Amino acid sequence: MSDIEQIDFSTLIWVKKELDETFSRAQAAIEEYVENPEDENQLQFCATYLHQVQGTLKMVELYGAAMVAEELSLIHISEPTRLGMIS
Repeated sequence: MSDIEQIDFSTLIWVKKELDETFSRAQAAIEEYVENPEDENQLQFCATYLHQVQGTLKMVELYGAAMVAEELSLIHISEPTRLGMIS
């Protein structure tokens, strides 16, 4: 791997704790929605947390990971049946 292709992960160390906490909040929101499907606000909370993750990853220039977070936050939350969450 050339120097140009290497990624500097040292900046990730600065934000790892916050990312872990934000991912935990997103997971908790999804779990709450699964337990209480009529509370669709939980899906919006999850999308907001993932958007926060995306911004943080962009800030530390991890663009590939930021793109994954963006795609996760853009999942069409208004149709949970398509996601297999509600039968």
